[in-house]
Amino acid sequence: MWKYSNWRKRTRDVAEYITTRSEAYVYDFGCGDRYLGTLLPSEKHYVGYDIIQQPHATQWDFSQGVFPRVKRESIIVMLGLLEYLPNPLWLLLTACQRVTCVVVSFLYPCSKIAEFPCLNDLTIEEIEKSLIKKEYLFTKTLSSCRNNSKALFFIETRR
Repeated sequence: MWKYSNWRKRTRDVAEYITTRSEAYVYDFGCGDRYLGTLLPSEKHYVGYDIIQQPHATQWDFSQGVFPRVKRESIIVMLGLLEYLPNPLWLLLTACQRVTCVVVSFLYPCSKIAEFPCLNDLTIEEIEKSLIKKEYLFTKTLSSCRNNSKALFFIETRR
Protein backbone atom coordinates (compact mmCIF):
# COMPACT_ATOMS: atom_id res chain seq x y z
CA MET A 1 0.00 0.00 0.00
CA TRP A 2 1.27 3.44 -0.90
CA LYS A 3 1.36 5.93 1.94
CA TYR A 4 2.01 9.59 1.38
CA SER A 5 1.74 12.62 3.58
CA ASN A 6 2.67 15.36 1.16
CA TRP A 7 2.36 16.37 -2.45
CA ARG A 8 6.00 15.74 -3.43
CA LYS A 9 6.00 12.22 -1.99
CA ARG A 10 2.79 11.37 -3.83
CA THR A 11 4.27 12.69 -7.07
CA ARG A 12 7.44 10.63 -6.57
CA ASP A 13 5.30 7.52 -6.03
CA VAL A 14 3.37 8.23 -9.23
CA ALA A 15 6.63 8.77 -11.16
CA GLU A 16 7.91 5.44 -9.87
CA TYR A 17 4.72 3.74 -11.13
CA ILE A 18 4.99 5.44 -14.54
CA THR A 19 8.55 4.20 -15.03
CA THR A 20 7.27 0.61 -14.84
CA ARG A 21 4.87 1.20 -17.73
CA SER A 22 5.55 0.83 -21.44
CA GLU A 23 3.77 4.00 -22.61
CA ALA A 24 6.19 6.59 -23.98
CA TYR A 25 3.97 9.67 -23.53
CA VAL A 26 2.90 11.17 -20.19
CA TYR A 27 0.37 14.01 -20.18
CA ASP A 28 0.24 15.85 -16.86
CA PHE A 29 -3.09 17.70 -16.55
CA GLY A 30 -2.79 20.43 -13.92
CA CYS A 31 1.01 20.12 -13.95
CA GLY A 32 1.75 23.13 -11.71
CA ASP A 33 5.53 23.44 -11.43
CA ARG A 34 6.03 20.31 -13.62
CA TYR A 35 7.66 18.43 -10.75
CA LEU A 36 6.46 15.11 -12.15
CA GLY A 37 8.31 15.78 -15.39
CA THR A 38 11.60 16.23 -13.54
CA LEU A 39 11.28 12.75 -12.04
CA LEU A 40 10.65 10.79 -15.22
CA PRO A 41 13.36 9.05 -17.23
CA SER A 42 14.38 10.67 -20.52
CA GLU A 43 12.63 7.99 -22.61
CA LYS A 44 9.26 9.23 -21.34
CA HIS A 45 7.96 12.16 -23.37
CA TYR A 46 6.41 14.52 -20.79
CA VAL A 47 3.78 17.13 -21.74
CA GLY A 48 2.46 19.47 -19.03
CA TYR A 49 -0.85 21.35 -19.10
CA ASP A 50 -1.95 23.96 -16.57
CA ILE A 51 -4.51 26.75 -16.31
CA ILE A 52 -1.73 29.18 -15.38
CA GLN A 53 0.59 30.20 -18.19
CA GLN A 54 4.14 29.15 -17.44
CA PRO A 55 7.30 28.19 -19.31
CA HIS A 56 7.47 24.67 -20.75
CA ALA A 57 3.77 23.95 -20.23
CA THR A 58 0.72 24.37 -22.41
CA GLN A 59 -1.89 26.70 -20.96
CA TRP A 60 -5.22 24.86 -20.86
CA ASP A 61 -8.49 25.39 -19.02
CA PHE A 62 -10.05 21.96 -18.53
CA SER A 63 -13.29 23.51 -17.24
CA GLN A 64 -14.13 24.63 -20.81
CA GLY A 65 -15.05 21.10 -21.97
CA VAL A 66 -12.33 20.87 -24.62
CA PHE A 67 -9.91 17.96 -24.48
CA PRO A 68 -6.34 18.30 -25.82
CA ARG A 69 -4.98 15.91 -28.44
CA VAL A 70 -3.20 12.94 -26.91
CA LYS A 71 -1.67 9.74 -28.24
CA ARG A 72 -3.64 6.54 -27.50
CA GLU A 73 -0.71 4.61 -26.02
CA SER A 74 -0.16 7.18 -23.27
CA ILE A 75 -0.65 7.96 -19.62
CA ILE A 76 -2.69 10.90 -18.36
CA VAL A 77 -1.93 12.09 -14.84
CA MET A 78 -4.29 14.31 -12.83
CA LEU A 79 -2.94 15.00 -9.35
CA GLY A 80 -5.23 17.30 -7.40
CA LEU A 81 -7.17 18.57 -10.43
CA LEU A 82 -10.66 17.06 -10.33
CA GLU A 83 -11.65 18.91 -7.16
CA TYR A 84 -11.40 22.24 -8.95
CA LEU A 85 -13.47 21.49 -12.06
CA PRO A 86 -17.21 22.05 -12.51
CA ASN A 87 -17.60 18.74 -14.43
CA PRO A 88 -14.84 16.43 -13.19
CA LEU A 89 -16.37 13.14 -14.34
CA TRP A 90 -16.44 14.39 -17.92
CA LEU A 91 -12.68 14.95 -17.83
CA LEU A 92 -11.96 11.66 -16.06
CA LEU A 93 -14.09 9.51 -18.37
CA THR A 94 -12.88 11.30 -21.51
CA ALA A 95 -9.29 10.68 -20.40
CA CYS A 96 -10.10 7.00 -19.89
CA GLN A 97 -11.51 6.79 -23.42
CA ARG A 98 -8.47 8.42 -25.02
CA VAL A 99 -5.42 6.71 -23.44
CA THR A 100 -4.31 3.36 -22.03
CA CYS A 101 -3.69 4.47 -18.44
CA VAL A 102 -4.96 7.26 -16.18
CA VAL A 103 -3.56 8.17 -12.75
CA VAL A 104 -5.73 10.39 -10.55
CA SER A 105 -5.31 11.70 -7.03
CA PHE A 106 -8.34 13.14 -5.36
CA LEU A 107 -8.78 14.93 -2.02
CA TYR A 108 -12.08 14.62 -0.19
CA PRO A 109 -14.07 16.15 1.30
CA CYS A 110 -12.71 19.05 -0.67
CA SER A 111 -14.85 21.66 1.11
CA LYS A 112 -12.47 21.53 4.09
CA ILE A 113 -9.68 23.24 2.15
CA ALA A 114 -10.28 26.95 2.59
CA GLU A 115 -7.32 28.28 0.57
CA PHE A 116 -8.49 26.65 -2.69
CA PRO A 117 -12.21 26.79 -3.51
CA CYS A 118 -13.61 23.51 -4.80
CA LEU A 119 -16.07 23.63 -7.64
CA ASN A 120 -17.85 20.31 -7.10
CA ASP A 121 -18.93 17.79 -4.49
CA LEU A 122 -17.47 14.75 -6.24
CA THR A 123 -17.04 11.72 -4.00
CA ILE A 124 -14.84 8.65 -4.14
CA GLU A 125 -17.99 6.57 -4.53
CA GLU A 126 -19.03 8.54 -7.63
CA ILE A 127 -15.62 8.01 -9.20
CA GLU A 128 -15.73 4.28 -8.46
CA LYS A 129 -19.30 3.91 -9.74
CA SER A 130 -18.41 5.70 -13.00
CA LEU A 131 -15.33 3.54 -13.57
CA ILE A 132 -17.20 0.31 -12.78
CA LYS A 133 -20.07 1.28 -15.08
CA LYS A 134 -17.59 1.71 -17.95
CA GLU A 135 -15.87 -1.56 -16.92
CA TYR A 136 -12.46 0.03 -16.37
CA LEU A 137 -10.04 -1.87 -14.17
CA PHE A 138 -8.59 0.21 -11.35
CA THR A 139 -6.75 0.04 -8.10
CA LYS A 140 -7.19 2.58 -5.36
CA THR A 141 -5.14 3.59 -2.36
CA LEU A 142 -6.59 5.67 0.47
CA SER A 143 -4.73 7.67 3.08
CA SER A 144 -5.58 10.49 5.45
CA CYS A 145 -4.05 13.90 5.94
CA ARG A 146 -5.31 16.35 8.55
CA ASN A 147 -9.10 16.67 8.12
CA ASN A 148 -9.15 15.13 4.66
CA SER A 149 -8.55 11.84 2.96
CA LYS A 150 -6.71 11.24 -0.29
CA ALA A 151 -7.46 8.65 -2.92
CA LEU A 152 -5.01 7.64 -5.60
CA PHE A 153 -6.50 5.74 -8.55
CA PHE A 154 -4.58 3.78 -11.17
CA ILE A 155 -6.93 3.08 -14.08
CA GLU A 156 -6.28 0.59 -16.87
CA THR A 157 -8.30 1.52 -19.93
CA ARG A 158 -7.25 -1.15 -22.45
CA ARG A 159 -10.08 -3.31 -23.67
